[in-house]
Amino acid sequence: MDELVDHWTVLSDEADLVNAKHENTRLPFALLLKYYTQHGRFPRGRSDFPDEVVDYVARQTKTSPGSVGLYEWSGRTIERHRREIRDHLGFRECSVADADKLIDWLAVNVAHAERQSDRVREELLKQCRTDATVTLLAALLVERERTAVASDSTHFRAWDQNLFTEWHSRYGGRGILVYWHVERGSVVVHSQTLKASASEVAAMVEGAIRHGTTMKVEGNYVDSHGESEPGFGVTRLLNVDLLPRIKQINRVKLHQADYGDLARYANLAPAMTRPVRWDIIATNYDQVIKYATAIRTRTASTEAILSRFTRTASHPAYQAMLEIGRAVRTTFVARYLRDRDLQREIEEGLNVVEAWNRANAVLCYGRGGEISTNRRDEVEMTALCLRILQAALVYVNVLMLQDVLAEERWAALGSWDYPAEN
Repeated sequence: MDELVDHWTVLSDEADLVNAKHENTRLPFALLLKYYTQHGRFPRGRSDFPDEVVDYVARQTKTSPGSVGLYEWSGRTIERHRREIRDHLGFRECSVADADKLIDWLAVNVAHAERQSDRVREELLKQCRTDATVTLLAALLVERERTAVASDSTHFRAWDQNLFTEWHSRYGGRGILVYWHVERGSVVVHSQTLKASASEVAAMVEGAIRHGTTMKVEGNYVDSHGESEPGFGVTRLLNVDLLPRIKQINRVKLHQADYGDLARYANLAPAMTRPVRWDIIATNYDQVIKYATAIRTRTASTEAILSRFTRTASHPAYQAMLEIGRAVRTTFVARYLRDRDLQREIEEGLNVVEAWNRANAVLCYGRGGEISTNRRDEVEMTALCLRILQAALVYVNVLMLQDVLAEERWAALGSWDYPAEN
């Protein structure tokens, strides 16, 4: 209790700022403010706040603790809230001089003895907190860990005298799928070789959770294949924001939160369907969490769990997962319709992975792009070699850009020495 009072009490000079917010965003704003004053950075999401903290701050702001669950952790609203909090606390943007100062400090005190990136970042954050002029940089360093990847599959023709190659109706030929997860800088973080009949939703979840890098994936851009109720349900349980592109939004149905929603939102009545069955979620919640934990801890694969549920669609845990997916999908559709920035963000993310797929045809051109082997290990080796070539292509491109920008004629345009804000 003492810790709650010390760190999470809304002070008198903060109360006016907090109370000026709308009832729906007052509690999340207060949590952002208190978290920032305590840690020198913003939280990554709802999971950073224990329930007792949310309840304690909710009592002070006279709001419902449930309003945190409806808060959007990306987009214009939270960016405005962050800016207001920084202005209130008197932080300014980090200048080039501040960055140069930190680089010199790292070179002298840390880099010669420590090479692990997470430990270097930890030491840098400590140094930032000791210097009030660059505290904002500490926050930005952590915020940049908030990452999203785009995922999609590529079809490769392959020999079919084996049990792995299958006919794919959409691509119109025999072959295999390689499912990629690519971050926004065009670097692949995960690849999987799949049968043509494999679940792309399961592949998407596997790559977002088990990518094997230090990146914390918090969002996943997918094409319309990811816009499914099981996909929304599983990703919500794993704390990954599923961000699909919706092509036929006029056919999407919105689930009511309660039976009175048809009368409350009369203009949306044609697009609304039955309410979410919260009782099924409550009854089977513990069982659903066990399955999500099994995926997270790698004791079971997403493919195995979803395949089991598909065979027994009446399984209570699967029904609960579908209801969670329907609730999350309805919330996402509302966000997607309202937020043009979100639509552009998803489109830009998918453009990256689609450009990656187009490059595959240029790199993997032998025998007309067909994988000429019946051995599964050689098929997987081909996909891994293609991934290395793509990464090398990105790396060489960066080096070439550095050489060009190092030329004298680019020196003036490449200067970032702008005056710092007061």
